[in-house]
Amino acid sequence: MVNTLIIVESPLQLVNAFEFIEKFDVTKYLIILRLSGKPINDHQMINLINLLNLDDTKIFKVTVEVNSKNFFYFIKIVSIKLFVTYSSFFLEKLLIGNYESKFMTFMMKWVGKNKIYLLDDGNKSINIQKSTDLNLFTMYDVEKKEEQIVLKNDYFGIKNIIKKDKPISNKVIFIGSGMSEIGVISEAYYLESVKAAIAHYNNLGLDFIYIPHRAESKKKISKIRKFNNVNILSLDYPIELVGLLIDFKPEKVAAFYSTAIITLSQIYNYNVETLDFNYSNSYNSKDIGNVYKYMESLNIPCLNVLKY
Repeated sequence: MVNTLIIVESPLQLVNAFEFIEKFDVTKYLIILRLSGKPINDHQMINLINLLNLDDTKIFKVTVEVNSKNFFYFIKIVSIKLFVTYSSFFLEKLLIGNYESKFMTFMMKWVGKNKIYLLDDGNKSINIQKSTDLNLFTMYDVEKKEEQIVLKNDYFGIKNIIKKDKPISNKVIFIGSGMSEIGVISEAYYLESVKAAIAHYNNLGLDFIYIPHRAESKKKISKIRKFNNVNILSLDYPIELVGLLIDFKPEKVAAFYSTAIITLSQIYNYNVETLDFNYSNSYNSKDIGNVYKYMESLNIPCLNVLKY
């Protein structure tokens, strides 16, 4: 009988579910893989099943598109919820991905709080700890609250399958962001910032490799592709697995405030740094500031090379 039920809806959540399974040698589990109808997101999750050698017989795939009012999707959601509620009487743990997702919030209802564990879903975990006392499986160093269980994700699983003898190259990997797509900053400002980053690293004698985020528009990536001295490397997997997919070790890895800066440092011991940018007028400026403060606490350098 299943004793661990895992519900995920993004590639990074699935990676972290894999890490939980590997670290605690979980065998009696079931993963509910919620596909959103977003091609890149869903494609990466399906690819991960094979790359991480997850047992496909223990994965239930269901498509529930974001904000859809389709009656068939409603029936699927209710059916899954009934299954989760019934299973909760026998479960030891329910692992949940995005705490802010309406789908996930609904799945958590009527399940004992002591059984629920939140998986990391990007930088959100840094700020979520301030608003909940649910149990965590996290890579972040957070202050444990009373009666809360915090399990450390040290990426044991990925570390066991990477090759550690790759040569260091004169390349910098720059991790793209969908910030302009969700209105944190304008696209024009984002593109100017990328240009400044290219110039900075070219001046250091480094080849600039830009890895787009899956949320970035094709139109914006096409504009970046036309910049001088930049190579675009698109991945079919989350950035956290880049070390399995390239045959070199970059001299540096940089980004604005991507979670991957932390994970790539922990998994591959990459030399990482962030670039500051003007987010003072952003709707989530406080959350962005908290992420930069956390990275500072880890002694991750923050460079000011962009024009404000």
